[in-house]
Amino acid sequence: MTDRAFPATRAHALEQLSRLGSPSSDSKNGPSRIGPYLRCRLVSEREAAKAALNGGLVRAPFRAAPLFERLLWGAYWKGWLEGRPQIYVGYLRQLSQDRRRWANLEGYQIAVEGRTGLSAFDAWNLQLLETGVLSHQERIWYASIWIFTLRLPWTLGADHFFRHLMDGDAAVNTLSWRWVAGLQPPGKPHLARAGEIEAFSKGRFSLQGRLQENASGLKGPPIAAARPLIKLPQKPSELLGERYGLFVTPQDLSAETSALRTLRPCAVVVAGLECLDDPETFAPQVSAFFREAIVDAKDRLAAHFQCPVTELTADRDPGKALGALLQAHDLPHLCYQQPATGPWLDMMNRLTARDVGLKYFPVRRRWDSELYPHATKSYLQFKEVAAPLVQKLLREI
Repeated sequence: MTDRAFPATRAHALEQLSRLGSPSSDSKNGPSRIGPYLRCRLVSEREAAKAALNGGLVRAPFRAAPLFERLLWGAYWKGWLEGRPQIYVGYLRQLSQDRRRWANLEGYQIAVEGRTGLSAFDAWNLQLLETGVLSHQERIWYASIWIFTLRLPWTLGADHFFRHLMDGDAAVNTLSWRWVAGLQPPGKPHLARAGEIEAFSKGRFSLQGRLQENASGLKGPPIAAARPLIKLPQKPSELLGERYGLFVTPQDLSAETSALRTLRPCAVVVAGLECLDDPETFAPQVSAFFREAIVDAKDRLAAHFQCPVTELTADRDPGKALGALLQAHDLPHLCYQQPATGPWLDMMNRLTARDVGLKYFPVRRRWDSELYPHATKSYLQFKEVAAPLVQKLLREI
């Protein structure tokens, strides 16, 4: 079972959403409570946006605004990375090199175990390891101390976060660490300052004279202009025919809330964690959350689509196992939601690259299709277009 704070079911996620805007709602931590469910879309961004804007920002601005802002930032980072996938490829390449160089070095081990002697950093690291939760501001300061005070590779810090954060997202996490490091925008690092941390913690953490507060940003290759988003249909193709399967990744476990809800597949296949290139990608509590969420999804999908639901867990050759599974059901076509850039898209690319006699039909959620193309420049420019667009989408869908 997962941490009791985050039961990995859609029912609990909807309950959390229903509390937004209520008198008892925790407006400060509300977005953090929803984050893990958005990570695997036990609830969709549309549902979260609707809850955040329920009654309008005018009636409940302090409760609605933080979650709505979080949704926009998430769409922005994902869309930005979709247009520059080479950034993520470069991160993975550098991460692999840094792991070989640093994995057994004392400085790195001291940091990930929280034994640096920097009280704030060590406390945040313990909180990360035990709960998988850190506030937005704590993440920024942690990353800054990691990069500029401890002088550790930013890639290893980003990997540490992604493995342990309950709401970890490949795009948000990777690009946030690059942002703190001063890689984007170039030359504008975000430095942790002892006075701000002491004030934020109400005197709990005093780090005067112990932080690097005058560092320059890290250097990196120039950022290329965004390439156009690959266009994918928002609705299933009529070419699917009458016999086809539906493939579900743990990045989108609520197919019944998408345009796929009208499908009548002969079988549904849900990818298990073993299908990842590295099954050890996540820390135990995050893996437990995913596994519980998959179980919940299998029950819901079976009830909605009224067909057999199977979890794909083959760890040696998932592509071959998927082909054999659908061949047994005589299903030549497979439809799926396109994952965003990250480990689930990497998994999907490996599966679809293998010729196992299947024809694949990817679709993209309307939320993604409408918002991602606008994430080419700054967040402020994106928000100017995206905020009214989201409200329009909520009225139309």
